[in-house]
Amino acid sequence: LVCLGVMKKMLLLWLGVLKHAPVNVRIPNRSVNSISNNLLLLNTFIPCDFSRKCRGLNEICRFKATEYRLFLLYTGPVVLKGTLNDDCYFHFLCLHISFRVLLCPGSSEKLVNFSEKLITFFVKNFSEIYGPQFVSHNIHGLLHIVDDYRKFKSLEECSCFPFENY
Repeated sequence: LVCLGVMKKMLLLWLGVLKHAPVNVRIPNRSVNSISNNLLLLNTFIPCDFSRKCRGLNEICRFKATEYRLFLLYTGPVVLKGTLNDDCYFHFLCLHISFRVLLCPGSSEKLVNFSEKLITFFVKNFSEIYGPQFVSHNIHGLLHIVDDYRKFKSLEECSCFPFENY
């Protein structure tokens, strides 16, 4: 839903890989190269707890879910700052922050409610930024993810990531 659905779609839109991706959200080629180089430089700082290290954006079509997750939760906010247009970057940060909260067991109800507002904002603004043709069931499904947090106390508790690399 989030990694292979939403995060993948956003990256493909930013890279202009998806047909009819809006020009105003695309990252210029020189910036794509810069982001890729920065991702590779970050590999030395990624602990061995992560099953996969960063790859350049030229390999985006071969990314696994854990790589999209790493990008969303850790490397994306760093490498996108100053290269993505401000609207897209702020929009991405809303997703990033909300999932940092929802993956953390024991987040306060106040933070969970804040996360829910960020996700609602994210979903409502997705079509304005990227176009209604790119809104999918994965985007809509985000509206229900806070319910999963409230049921399981952390999205980590109902995640399949521990089994991905077996």
